[in-house]
Amino acid sequence: MPIDFEEYFIFYELDQMSRYLDMVERSITQEFEKLEKEHEEDMEREIEEDIDDDYTDAMIDKYQDKYMEIGRDFPRLIFGSFVVAWYSFVEQKMLDICESRKLRISISAKENVNLGKGISKARKFLFESAGCRIDDKHWQELVNIQHLRNFIVHKGYQIPSSYVVEPEKPFVVYEAHTTIPTYLHIEESLYRYLRKYLMIYELSWAQIEISPTQGYCEHLVEFGKEYFKGLFDNLRKGKKQE
Repeated sequence: MPIDFEEYFIFYELDQMSRYLDMVERSITQEFEKLEKEHEEDMEREIEEDIDDDYTDAMIDKYQDKYMEIGRDFPRLIFGSFVVAWYSFVEQKMLDICESRKLRISISAKENVNLGKGISKARKFLFESAGCRIDDKHWQELVNIQHLRNFIVHKGYQIPSSYVVEPEKPFVVYEAHTTIPTYLHIEESLYRYLRKYLMIYELSWAQIEISPTQGYCEHLVEFGKEYFKGLFDNLRKGKKQE
C-alpha cells in the first residue's frame, strides 16, 4: 500500500508536538530544582550570617514570586500558546487536505449558502465534495477547542467577573468560597469544558483565570491523532465508493 505522505507528515508533526511537551516538562522541572537549590543556599547563608528579619521577609517574597512565575505564569503562557498553535495547525491541515484533493462545491447563482471559514468551511467541503463525514464526537471536541482558542486570542486568560448580573452578556455563577455570588462572563458550555479539564485557576475569589495544563495539551496531541486517523480513514472509504 503506497504511503500517503500528507497523512505521514501530519502524524510526524503531532509526534513532534508531543516531544516538545516532554521538553517543556523537563525544563520546568529543572527550573524548580535550580530555584530550590538557590533557596537552600540563601537559607544556609542567612543562618551563618545572622541576617536581620527585614532581609528574611524580602527573601521570602522574592522566592514566592519566583515559585508563582515558574509554577503558574510561565506554564500558562507556554500551554496557552500551545493551544492556539495546535488549533491553527489542525485548521490549516484540514484546508490543505481539501486543496490537495481539489475539492469543489457547485453553487447556483440564486443559492444563499454560507460556506463559513476555517474548520467549518473545510468540514463542508469534505462532506459535500468527498462524502467524508466527520465523527460527531470529534467535531464537538474540535468546536470546544475552537471556543477555548478564540477566548484566549481575543480576551486573554482572565475571565471577566462581576457581582451583578448583566443580562446582555452570557454568564455562569462561580462557586466561590464566599457568601457573595460571583458572575463569570463566559459561555456555559466553555465554562463546563474548562472545568472538565481542570483549567480554571482561582487567583482570588474575584479573579479567575483560564490556565491550560500540560495534561490538557497532551490530550490535544492524542485527540489530533485520533481525529486525523478517522478523517483519512473516511476519505479512503469515500474514494473506494466512487
